[in-house]
Amino acid sequence: MSTTNDAREADFGNRLQQFRIQAGIETQRELAIAMGVRQQTVSRWEAGTSRPRAKDMLRLAHVLSVSPEDLENVSERGLDPQTTIVSFDQPLPIDSLSAEGFERFCDFFISALHPTADVHRFGGTGHKQNGLDIEAVLPDSTIRTYQCKRHQQFGPAKVEAAVKAHVRHADKKVLLLTRIASPQAREAMAAHPGWELWDKEDVAKRIRQLPKSEQIRLVDIFFPGQRLALLGEVEAGPWMSVEDFFSAFLRKERAFNHLWQLVGRSEELADLSDSIRDKDRLVTLLTGSGGSGKSRLLYQALADYQNVKSGTLVKVLSATEELSAKHLDNLGQGEKLLVVDDAHDRDDLPMLFAFVANPKNSARALLSLRTYGLERIRLQAAAVLLQPPYTTQIGLEPLSRKQSVELATQVLKEYGGPESAAEAVSRYTLDCPLATVVAAQIVAKEKLHPDFLSNEVAFRTTLLARFQQVIAGDLAQGKDREALLSILRILALVQPFSPDDAGLLELIEDVQGISVADSNRLIKTLVAGGVVFKRGPTYRLAPDLLADYIIEQNCVTENGASSGYAEKVFAASSQSLVEHVLLNLGKLDWRLSSGNTASSRLLDGLWQQLRPTGEYGDTHFKAMTSVAYYQPARALQFAEQRIAEDNTPKNLPELVKHAAYNFDYLRRACACLWELGKSDERQLNSHPGHAIRILRELCAVEPNKPVEYNAEAVGFGLSLLDLPDSWSSTYNPYDFLSGILQTEGHTTSSNGRAFSFSPYLVRQEAVASLRQKVIGAAIARLDSTRLDVAILSASALSDALRYPMGLFGASVPEEHRSCWTEEFVGTLESVKKKVLSSTLDPFVWLELLSSISWHAKFASGKTSDVANDIFALTPDSLEFRTIRAFVDGYGHLVEDPDFKSRHKEWQATIRQTAAEIANTFRTPEAIVRFVAPTLARVAEARLKRNASPHVLLYELLAGTESLAQSIVEYALGNPKAAIARYVPMALPRIYSEDVVTGRGYTSRILASGSSELRTSLARCLGQVLGTSSLGEYELDILKKFLSSDDEHEVATAVGELRHVGALDAPKALELIGATNFCGSQYVADEVLSLFESPGPIPLDLLDSGAVSVLLDKLFPIPVLEEYWTQKFLASTSVRYPVETLDFFKKRVVHAASTEDYGFRPCNYGPNVREPLRFAESAAFEDLCKDVWSWMRGGDDDDHKFQYFASHLFGSVFSATDDRTLSFMRNKCSGDSLDISLIGKILRDADHAFSLDNPTFVVGYLEAAKSHGSKCFESATSALYCAAVSGEKQGTPGEPFPRDVEALEKAKSVLDWLPRFSPAYRLYELIKQDAEKNIAESLKERELFEED
Repeated sequence: MSTTNDAREADFGNRLQQFRIQAGIETQRELAIAMGVRQQTVSRWEAGTSRPRAKDMLRLAHVLSVSPEDLENVSERGLDPQTTIVSFDQPLPIDSLSAEGFERFCDFFISALHPTADVHRFGGTGHKQNGLDIEAVLPDSTIRTYQCKRHQQFGPAKVEAAVKAHVRHADKKVLLLTRIASPQAREAMAAHPGWELWDKEDVAKRIRQLPKSEQIRLVDIFFPGQRLALLGEVEAGPWMSVEDFFSAFLRKERAFNHLWQLVGRSEELADLSDSIRDKDRLVTLLTGSGGSGKSRLLYQALADYQNVKSGTLVKVLSATEELSAKHLDNLGQGEKLLVVDDAHDRDDLPMLFAFVANPKNSARALLSLRTYGLERIRLQAAAVLLQPPYTTQIGLEPLSRKQSVELATQVLKEYGGPESAAEAVSRYTLDCPLATVVAAQIVAKEKLHPDFLSNEVAFRTTLLARFQQVIAGDLAQGKDREALLSILRILALVQPFSPDDAGLLELIEDVQGISVADSNRLIKTLVAGGVVFKRGPTYRLAPDLLADYIIEQNCVTENGASSGYAEKVFAASSQSLVEHVLLNLGKLDWRLSSGNTASSRLLDGLWQQLRPTGEYGDTHFKAMTSVAYYQPARALQFAEQRIAEDNTPKNLPELVKHAAYNFDYLRRACACLWELGKSDERQLNSHPGHAIRILRELCAVEPNKPVEYNAEAVGFGLSLLDLPDSWSSTYNPYDFLSGILQTEGHTTSSNGRAFSFSPYLVRQEAVASLRQKVIGAAIARLDSTRLDVAILSASALSDALRYPMGLFGASVPEEHRSCWTEEFVGTLESVKKKVLSSTLDPFVWLELLSSISWHAKFASGKTSDVANDIFALTPDSLEFRTIRAFVDGYGHLVEDPDFKSRHKEWQATIRQTAAEIANTFRTPEAIVRFVAPTLARVAEARLKRNASPHVLLYELLAGTESLAQSIVEYALGNPKAAIARYVPMALPRIYSEDVVTGRGYTSRILASGSSELRTSLARCLGQVLGTSSLGEYELDILKKFLSSDDEHEVATAVGELRHVGALDAPKALELIGATNFCGSQYVADEVLSLFESPGPIPLDLLDSGAVSVLLDKLFPIPVLEEYWTQKFLASTSVRYPVETLDFFKKRVVHAASTEDYGFRPCNYGPNVREPLRFAESAAFEDLCKDVWSWMRGGDDDDHKFQYFASHLFGSVFSATDDRTLSFMRNKCSGDSLDISLIGKILRDADHAFSLDNPTFVVGYLEAAKSHGSKCFESATSALYCAAVSGEKQGTPGEPFPRDVEALEKAKSVLDWLPRFSPAYRLYELIKQDAEKNIAESLKERELFEED
């Protein structure tokens, strides 16, 4: 027994040491501090000579981020795990502080409680203090005093003594104790008005009410190393004080420091100071180029601000840490200014902007960034409605030559360099004050010869090399230093990167010859030294200017060409890195070329290495898309070439869009998008990457988009209006010009878990001139000689007359709406003028009435009056009214608030129009001569709605004798005419008048050879049969249609079986027997729908033979997933189980023998809409035996057969059915083949099968083990696959409920299952999988919050 216990203790110690290291706690001392115990205690635990007590065990598990069960290895000890929540409600150990330390603690604590007060210690040891230690003067001049008492005992007598000793005036007096106050002491203090007693618990309570960042600061200062133990906080968090953030730059010995006097920035400093003092200015953006002095100006402004705004919490976001929602929540509710330096490289700003936009948070933001990142960050802010006047930008212009010389002189003088060199230093570094400072130091410290300063190339080369070495510092020595610089060359080109990316390490080895082990070690050195920092899941170099210089030094020659180094790196890079190489060099090229890379040759070598295909996952195409903004000329040249070759990748519009963000290339990009999109038939709303949708977005007004940008895109659209081929494709210019006509819109942002939609309103005055150009162009073309252009122009006016509605619940101020009213009145007046001066085609009139109908019928006031004036001008000719009735048979063209009355009026109008046509043209032939060309015009007109001529035709046929014959006669002579489509309306009417005449026309249609007329006949045979009393002649024709090899003809005729079935179900069943399913699941589904309610053929009519016939017709169809097909098979599976089962077995055999991998014998898993119902059959047990015997007879090496057969068994006999389970339990006593078959069936079982049926699983695996290890492993694998496969549903960022349930159930089974049971490993694997998935979900949540 003793030996066993010793082994367990030793095992615990080993586990503890392993968990400590995994938790990142390097030493026993650190763990001891976190636990609040001595280091010797932890040492004994890890040595196995003692174990923690129960309460220490729970806290230890929390500190190590493991479960108590894992720590104690409960399953081996046979104990029941206990669930306890580890809390952090204990007071801070202030009693451990010295008397002096406690006073300093109280000084910090009271300053945090009253951030706006003047808090100071009232002397110290040896001073006369008048009975107080700390005094706080609040902004309203009230005074509070504090006595700090560190005593073992503090009773009533000491209370009285403390009160008596206090002789200074104070509005409120507080006594602070390091111990718990006794009731007697509290009673004594209560007798003195104006006094309060705060003991250890009271202090703790008030500390917990401070912002979390202040709590952390107190703990870090006075109880270092105990943040986790006292607050439950592990990570340091990203917020830093101004002093801490800039501390590295406040050391004179550093090359980069902020101790130099500001030169030439007084105006910008004043603007910046005013902006951050303005409480209505929520976001201030300080922009400038790299090295322009943004950080220096930022420090000065913040230092000044803190001197006058002491009550505002000022925090700077660490450059090396990521922001999360928790970090923002920890800031508390007080007024705060949040600062971000180098914001252009951060991806977590949307979260910050959302926080600032919420008034409850009392937060404002100050960001410094490079100029090129301004638009992106503006858009991110605008997404949460942070726009001017709530935001402002302050730009840093380059220093003048005089100012640059002054700065250089200041540095040279400080370091004893020749002040005469200031002119030369300034000349070479004028565009970068940071470089001016470094260059001046190099000149001074390295005693450069004056002649050297006159050689710009030599000077810049030396400066860049020294610049790199200064930033890297002394992180490495000897050979490591050279290796470190080599690694920096790679990292600069491939950033952002992951340090443990195997492809990166191999790249460094291939290009620089540095081993993977050395690269790993040196990259860690760079991370530790702050040169490489983590942002989100990846790492970058810091400061960003370092990467620019490294790339320029190594990849660019003196004449601006490529050195070949980038090409070498690109060629050796893994697929995951090629995009970064191209993007980083492309960005540098863009900056070196001042944004105009058209004539640069720097990227020629890389571009030639690209082999984009545009297929899914193509990293070369993705790289081109990423760099398109910086290399628009190259990107558009590639797009134009692909368009010319008619070889356009699916995502080519996205690449063009990035190039279009460059104003100089916008018109050229628009031309590419138009060519890519005009014939793309996909719908715009459901395809955000559609080229026309991108064009529309380019035209649309958006927050912070310059109007000149809209003007360029609109100008391109207007240039297309008079080109004939602009109107012959799927889309026309108005489809994207509508973007400028929108009166509101929304921006979309995402944090990876959810989308946020922020609405905005378009200011009418900002876009009035552009809108008028588009509106004027549309009105001018209302009488275009091209009817399609005129119709589309009238339709475009509907967008021009639409008020903002207030997206996502946003309100529209009345003054904003009134601006649009004035414009709309002007537009309607222009339309009215055009109508009076021109003759519009009837189809144009109809589209125009639709566009203005809302204003005529729903609006009130100015727009309503003009719109109704236009309505009064509507033509009243018979031609116009006929066209209107054909186009708008149901009267929906014009909106009307009184729908019922309008509907009745319209029906009367239809009848009146029909009567007038009949009275005007008198003979059927004359009516047809009038109607036929009118219908042809309706068919040819490019209307945006489906016409409904059949409504008026129905009235004409009902009221005009022999009109039906005339229509059919005309169709026989003109089978492709528009009126021929209405033979299905005319022919049944002829039959109803005279069957013989009808048959004559039917015969002529069949003899005509016209496929259009045959289809029309097939479409109306059901009605014809109804009027001909199911004549044999018509039935024979229908039968011929149904047995045709033409799938379209069969499908059309099948629709008529419903009419037959309603009259004579047996006859319909007979026709179904003759129907050719054409191997089409759609034809089959249409036929089988006749057997299900509300179908006309009851299933009771089917006998075994009829079912077999139908099943034979279904057999060749590869997939049987349509709704009515599944319903039918479910019904036959219970009514005719033997026949249906044989059908499925034959399909399995066929699937196993065919090379058609699209053939699916039966539906299973997510493909099942209607489960088979064999279980309801009385022959269930016999069916089980039959299928089992059949499966055993199959070739065990025929994997396709075994695969499909197991699916069939699972579909026919649910594994969760008690009878199926009982059947398989009996088979567990069979041979190894039975065990194997069970495994194959259960591999596709529901994921919860093993967890819900542990008794069966244990018995099954015991049986499997008895047949050998191979059989056992296969059985375990099958059950495990089922348990971890399948779909999951849940909330993003939260563990899947399925994983949580699996973990609980697996633990429950493991609690009672003997460790040496054959099933133990299965449930342990399921548990581990659930734990891993839960951990990954929680990690994803952290990353979402960070990003």
